[in-house]
This record gives sequence, structure tokens and C-alpha cells, in this order.
Amino acid sequence: MKHYMIFLLTGILLQGFCSCGEDSFLNRRELGDNRGEVTEMMLYVDWNKYADGKPTGMTAFTYGEEAGKAYAVSNNVDSMLLSRPMDKYRLLLFNLSPDEYGSMDFLDMDNFDSARVMLTPITQRQNHSWDKGVVYQRDPEQLYVARDTLDFSYQSSQVTKRSSDMTDTWRYSALEQPQPYVTQLVIRVRVIGIRSLKSVEGSISGFSAGYYLGRNCGTDSTGTQLLDAWKITVDSVGANDGYITTSISTFGLPPKADRQSSDNVLKLAFTLVDNTVRVYTVDVGNKIVELPDLEVGSKLKYQMTLYSSVADVNLPNVKPSGEGSGFNAEVDDWDNGGDYDIVF
Repeated sequence: MKHYMIFLLTGILLQGFCSCGEDSFLNRRELGDNRGEVTEMMLYVDWNKYADGKPTGMTAFTYGEEAGKAYAVSNNVDSMLLSRPMDKYRLLLFNLSPDEYGSMDFLDMDNFDSARVMLTPITQRQNHSWDKGVVYQRDPEQLYVARDTLDFSYQSSQVTKRSSDMTDTWRYSALEQPQPYVTQLVIRVRVIGIRSLKSVEGSISGFSAGYYLGRNCGTDSTGTQLLDAWKITVDSVGANDGYITTSISTFGLPPKADRQSSDNVLKLAFTLVDNTVRVYTVDVGNKIVELPDLEVGSKLKYQMTLYSSVADVNLPNVKPSGEGSGFNAEVDDWDNGGDYDIVF
């Protein structure tokens, strides 16, 4: 009986020890299975490649196949750390935030393909008789955009792992170089009898009224932009002929295969020194030259030079009205004057 009791107690003790060991093992296993996992994206941004300088802020939109849309705004324009689950993403990154732009509205930003900006109208201009009823769209501010596709997965070569006692951190790193989405148009018009000119205003139609950020192209819808800042140049000292030149920012020509002359209309209103106004209208869709992009990301893209034989700008010789006799002109230093085209 005594031996039986010893054997029974020994069995109970062994069972207790085994039970404690099993519980301890299970607890350790559960602790191992419950390690935390952090997934994040680090976006490094190089503004020096194409931009004129660093902006004061930037915005990043990510579009995940499963995670959906998310965005973040940062004053740190060199890098941005985003907390995102692993997924396949498309990225839009641009300077400033949507609320900081005055010339454009950001629309349909929930979808990468439909995300776009649209120019806002000029509301503080009093139109004249020559442009009565025209609603002008603003010239776009500088907009730099980076587009990218990000494959955030365990197998990606751009993903690194950092482990601590309690957490595994998976980080996807990417370098982005935003490019300009706004281009410049330079217009140069030959004017005969330019000494009779007091001031000039004008407009041009047919450039895209907006821009698709994800698709990197202008909208099919177009608008009219105001031309109210002109430089006047005479051929030589005392010459009666010369050029008027201006430049504006645009979203470029719409994506259209076959362009017609009537797709773009240039309208010029010349106020002469006797305060009369002469208005000239000409179709220029076939006169706009798209410059070769010698440097990727160049903002100067279009130029147009019109001679009097094209635009029929031949001002009459009139006498000043006595309320100011004209304009401040510069002398064109191209040889000895004459009809010269230049590359801007």
C-alpha cells in the first residue's frame, strides 16, 4: 500500500510538471505567433531634376487594388513616410496641396484614371466690346507631378525588413522625380505700322481646359485664355514696323490626331494712338509649332510666329489724340531689322 501511494504521488507530480511545461510551450508559441507587423512606404522626392526649386509642401495620393485610395500632405518635401498595407498601388505625387491652387480645381481624385485638374474662370475682368460675353480661363500655375506603380509585397526587391523583439517592419522605398505638367506658349506677331499702336490685348482659344493627372494628357474640353501682357519691339531706331510678343502658361493642345486651322483662334484688339480700336481675328491651329523636347521635362513647348501676310495686321497711320502718344518699345537687335523669325 505504501509503495502504491508513492507511485500515485509520483504520477501526479509528473503530470503536473508536464502540464506546466505544455502550458509554457503553448504560451511561448502564442507569443511568437502574435509578433506585430508594420508595413510602410518611404517616398524620396527629387525636385531638382525638373522643377525650378523645391515647393513649400507636397501631396501624395495612393490607389491600392485592395486598399483603395488614401492621401497625405506634408511640409517635408524631401521624403514622405506612409503607413500602407501591402498591395499593388498607383501613385500620384505633386507639389503643394489642392487647396493652395487658385487657378485650378482638383476633381475626381478618388480614381487614378479620372483624377484631373480644371482651370477656373477669371471673374474680376470687365470685358470690352471686342470680347463681350467671353469667359476666360486662368493661366495654370506651375504643377509638377510624379506618377508611379508600386508593387508592395514580400517578394519586391524594393522592400526591406527590419525586426525588433516584438515587431517586424516591412518598408517599400521609391524615388520620385516630379515633372512639369504645365507648358509655355510663345506668340509673336509681325505688325506693320507699329508706331500707330498705343496698346494691345487679345485672346487665344483651343488649348486644354484641364489635365488628367494619372493619364498625363490634356482634356478634350478647351477654353479661351486672355493675352494682356505684350512686349513691343521695333525693327530699328525710328522704324515703323516691328513685333508684338507674349507668352502664357497652358495645359497644352488636346489629344487630337487631326488638327484643323480653326481649332485655335487668335483674336487681337489694337488700340491706336487716336484711341480707335482695330480688331483682327485669325485661325492659327496650323501655325502652332510644337517644339522638340530637347530636355525631358522642358516647360517651353509651343511657339507661334505670324507675319502680316498671315494675320493681315497692317495698322493705319493715325495722329495721336493728345491723351498719350503710344507705347514703350524696344529696338530689335537682329542685324539691321527686317522680317526675322526667332526660336524662343
